[in-house]
Amino acid sequence: MGRHTNAIPEDDSPAGRHEPGAGTPTHAGTPTHNRAAAHAGAPAQLRPAPAHLPDPPGDGAIASARGLTKVYGAGNTQVRALDAVDVDLGRGELTAIMGPSGSGKSTLMHCMAGLDSPTSGSVVVDGVEISRMSQRQLTKLRRTRIGFVFQAYNLVPTLTAAENITLPLDIARRPVDQARFDAVVRAVGLEDRLHHRPSELSGGQQQRVACARALIAEPSVVFADEPTGNLDSRAAAEVLGFLRRSVDDLGHSVVMVTHEASAAAYAHRVLFLADGRLEAELLRPDAATILDALGALGAARERRLAGDAPAGTTAEPAAVLGAVPAAVPGASPAEVPGAGAGPGAVPANAGHDPSGHRA
Repeated sequence: MGRHTNAIPEDDSPAGRHEPGAGTPTHAGTPTHNRAAAHAGAPAQLRPAPAHLPDPPGDGAIASARGLTKVYGAGNTQVRALDAVDVDLGRGELTAIMGPSGSGKSTLMHCMAGLDSPTSGSVVVDGVEISRMSQRQLTKLRRTRIGFVFQAYNLVPTLTAAENITLPLDIARRPVDQARFDAVVRAVGLEDRLHHRPSELSGGQQQRVACARALIAEPSVVFADEPTGNLDSRAAAEVLGFLRRSVDDLGHSVVMVTHEASAAAYAHRVLFLADGRLEAELLRPDAATILDALGALGAARERRLAGDAPAGTTAEPAAVLGAVPAAVPGASPAEVPGAGAGPGAVPANAGHDPSGHRA
């Protein structure tokens, strides 16, 4: 995946966060320095999520789902948390997943990370289908190919920071690459805290230990579930800056669930879920366009549920965000007619009836 053992530059400026590093692959399989040149100064682009994606997915996807459905309960208590979701998560990108409470965003991440089993559909991580694996196989996969960052840190209180970082390697009985360890520790700024236990670290430092632990084994993809939910704004910026730099400069792939626009603005791409369905995606996001998109999608959803909009439509007036061309499955923004001309409207997954799903 083109990773290096050099430290990640300490640049948390807006330019540093949103200018991809040279040579990092994107979900379309092209180096990000080419994309940056092609889209320098290009505005954010909001577009509907394609209803269906090609199967099998292309090489540009680090993780993919096709027809992913998750149902909890039965009868009158049945809840359809995910409803036939098709999605590709870009290799060498930071992807944010957003949506209202109950939209299915955490369920999507858990199913794609092998933490939960789908009711139907398929999940592929780095070319390996995981949706039909046994628990033993999933445990081995999570140990070697998937990294996790949780809101609650999940550090072992009796271990030092250094021991927590190397824990995945110790469990897998793999040797520690000292150059890799030193690079990751420098990147998260924990050189002087390695011998401290979690109780002796601040919340931000504990989460940086968790991030280092997720990356130390060089996983195919890292899944982060509300990684800044328990942090103040300064500590959150430090953690998010590290996650973004780990993508731009080390070639990692990171998928992050968040409800905060300021956190999602660190991503290359934002996916929006509602009622268990993928509604839209925002390319080249910033906090303002993310908030606009959330407002437009929320208003459209309320009108659907109230019966004020035609069944199966979620189109917003062009006055909300302007017009945008329909998404072309598998195409990069440069290949979509009119892409980069301006932010877009929010028609997404037309033809779906949202009734009966989670609010």
